[in-house]
Amino acid sequence: MPSSAIQRGPQGMFAYVVGPDQKAAVRAVQIERTEGDVAVIAGGLEPGEQVVADGQFQLKPGSRVAAKPPGTVAPTGAPAP
Repeated sequence: MPSSAIQRGPQGMFAYVVGPDQKAAVRAVQIERTEGDVAVIAGGLEPGEQVVADGQFQLKPGSRVAAKPPGTVAPTGAPAP
């Protein structure tokens, strides 16, 4: 998964997972290793789960989130369409 989705908190590493109700939930994760912009997860997530990779500072558990298809996020500093 994108390493940008990994957050560090008082209880350790975590990621925001998007539930079927489109709400964010905090999930503790165990990182096996990080290579560049990719983190290999050893535990805490199931295959296919969606995680929040951008804008986590605005979230809290239960926040409603909207998924964007891959490749639709503007690069940093680029104007949004």
